[in-house]
Amino acid sequence: MPDCLARGGGLTKVSGAALACVLLLAHCPGAAHADGPPVDRARVERASALFQFFLADRIEDLHGAGSDRLKASLSVDELRQVRTRLIEKYGAASSFGEPEGRRMGEREYFDFDSRFGEASVKLRILLDEAGRLDALQIMDVAVPASRPADADDDAGPVYLKRDSFRTLRVKLRSGEIELPARLTLPRVEGRVPAVVLVHGSGPHDFDETIGPNKPFRDLAFGLSSAGIAALRYEKRTLNHAATIDPLTMTLSHETIDDAVAAVKMLRQREEIDPARVFVMGHSLGGMAAPFIAKAEPELAGIIVMAGNSRPILTLVAEQITHIAGVDGKITDAERSAIGATNKAIAEIRSAAAGAKLPTVLGVAGYYWRMLETYDPVAAAKELKIPILVLQGERDYQVTVDDFEGWKRGLSGRESVEFRLYSDLNHLMMTGEGKSNPAEYQKRGFVSRAVIDDVVAWVRKR
Repeated sequence: MPDCLARGGGLTKVSGAALACVLLLAHCPGAAHADGPPVDRARVERASALFQFFLADRIEDLHGAGSDRLKASLSVDELRQVRTRLIEKYGAASSFGEPEGRRMGEREYFDFDSRFGEASVKLRILLDEAGRLDALQIMDVAVPASRPADADDDAGPVYLKRDSFRTLRVKLRSGEIELPARLTLPRVEGRVPAVVLVHGSGPHDFDETIGPNKPFRDLAFGLSSAGIAALRYEKRTLNHAATIDPLTMTLSHETIDDAVAAVKMLRQREEIDPARVFVMGHSLGGMAAPFIAKAEPELAGIIVMAGNSRPILTLVAEQITHIAGVDGKITDAERSAIGATNKAIAEIRSAAAGAKLPTVLGVAGYYWRMLETYDPVAAAKELKIPILVLQGERDYQVTVDDFEGWKRGLSGRESVEFRLYSDLNHLMMTGEGKSNPAEYQKRGFVSRAVIDDVVAWVRKR
């Protein structure tokens, strides 16, 4: 399930998942970064005025200053939830600085460094050519962190052996684009097995950075400390969203094609054993792993980490209800949002072919319906390769129900193994009690138990 309910044609990630049920509008398939020329002072002042509307709870004025695309995708109440959730989770807005403005195609973006309580929040406002609000995005949330679990004396994970591997900066060529990537290689003689790490939903860097956490870096460092190479790459939707048409996109466009390109690249390297290349998918990447294996049949095996087995919109509905009830109460506004979301989901599922579909959490209905055409368990049943399924019991985004779905669908297969961890969340990091989005903003590391299990499983192949 999406790490932040952030997907193509709609919602932008909230530093991975900080405000997962809050609607943020972006009509492109993910948050893009740009390095265009600076913009003039009048545009900076325009963006600052709109940001003041947001801080002062003048949401009707802010919505009224929006473009047609924004108004069609985001209601006043949904826009207000962005501010409400920030204040509920972190505290009142206390300060903000002068924005940095840059041009991105026909639009301009302005990043504001603000504070909500003790949290540092980077908010992005995008203006269209006419100076109208075209998107409001939360780019990052950082909160003061305590010393994380699984840390050694240097605040690194206990499984990290810094001198046992090296990290190379490489480029992944996929179709017409190049994606920045990192390849960690063990310092050993001979060819080694390798794992390709495949992201969850949303625009991700190669570390799958979520707030202060970098789960893909943890996995790469842990695996390579134990003699297994790991390739992690920037997701296409981060800086190459324009290569995906949100009205015709498929899981292949978003995830599968680039993962297959990564596997092929590894096989060509002299340090890698081409017969022992695996794919490890997280969240949406875990759901996609069986389809990656079907597209690249020479894979040695796949690892499904917190990957959904049930329809994606079922998980969306569950997440919204879970987050609303984390504080022990559901407000009238939250109850209304839950009802509206469930109604939109029902409409998407029942609509005739070619009918106009409603958005869910600001994400185009087409995208959700496209994802629901994929049955990952059915695809996995057709595979003859080994499969490892990993699941955190505290995960509220992809739950134990999904883990049980994998077990039921793949029961009786000798080449399939399952691991359930009682104290892990969606990032495969330890915690206590009921998991919630704010937990992702506390620094942690992928559990050593996960690293050990993956290492042992790969070595058996």
